[in-house]
Amino acid sequence: MERLSVEYPYLLSVSPDSFILFDNDKDNFFDEFYQAFAGYAFDSEYENVWYLQGTDAFFAARGSRLVLQDWAGKIYFSLPLSAPLDSVESGGVMLVGMPEPVSTETLQAAFGDTKGDDKALSQALLDFEAQNGWNEYDCEALCICLFNEEGLERMKRDYEL
Repeated sequence: MERLSVEYPYLLSVSPDSFILFDNDKDNFFDEFYQAFAGYAFDSEYENVWYLQGTDAFFAARGSRLVLQDWAGKIYFSLPLSAPLDSVESGGVMLVGMPEPVSTETLQAAFGDTKGDDKALSQALLDFEAQNGWNEYDCEALCICLFNEEGLERMKRDYEL
C-alpha cells in the first residue's frame, strides 16, 4: 500500500452529521483524553466499535474548529476545520486509531462509504486490518457525540450539566 505524508489527525466526512477522525497512534494527540476517560467507554454490538456518553465528553463544532472537551470545560484536542460544522446540531465523530500512517486517499477509499453506520464501519475496520496485514483490533473506533452550540444548550438543559 502506498504511504504518503498525511496531516494527522485526519477528519473524513462520511455523512452530513457523521465524521471519522483518524489518528496514527504515534503522535499522541489523544493520550491525555484516553487517560482521562479510560474505563468510560461502553461496547456496542461490534467488538471493534465503542461508545462514549455525550454526558461524559463530546466534540463541539465551534466556528472553524472541532474541539474535544468535557463538561467541566477542559479541552483535550482542537482541530482547525476547512469549513464550519455549525449546521450539525447533533451527530458523531468516530475516533479511529491506525497503527501507522496511511494516505488520505486510501482512508477515503476504505471508509468513505460507511455513512456513519456502525456495522459498515466495523466491517471496514476489519477489512482494512486484513488488507494491511495488521492484527485484528489494531483499529478500533470510539464514537463520541458532536454538538453545535444549540445542541450543547439542549444537552445542558436536558441533562442538567
